[in-house]
Amino acid sequence: MFLKNRGFTESEQKIILFLVVALLIGSGIRLYQSRWSRLPESTITASQPVQSEAGIEQSANEEIRKNEDTSVQHSSGKVNINEATKEALKKLPGIGDKTADQIIQYREANGVFSSTEDLMKIKGIGQKKYDQIKDKINI
Repeated sequence: MFLKNRGFTESEQKIILFLVVALLIGSGIRLYQSRWSRLPESTITASQPVQSEAGIEQSANEEIRKNEDTSVQHSSGKVNINEATKEALKKLPGIGDKTADQIIQYREANGVFSSTEDLMKIKGIGQKKYDQIKDKINI
């Protein structure tokens, strides 16, 4: 071993080898955590405080709700049906849990809606319900 020529005893060589291996393993774990195990914001639990842009502590749910609402409502105040979360869809008149789930499932299976009228392809959304929400949605 190259350390023998440097005047280290066999015990010292083993300790140095152990420390080098531990350093490499620790660095590998740190690299893995920083690159591949970042959790999306939506997985933060409500018990974890989040620092807002203004420096005010909020619960994670409040911060996530804020992000969801702004990400699906445009300056026109309409809900984008291609990006809307379940909660945003439920704010539309006549859209409940089941219909919001069906809209999201349709979107995941078929891709984005090409027109707002495509909502009538969802079971439970007919012409009457579409007429109620057509002025509140966009794509």
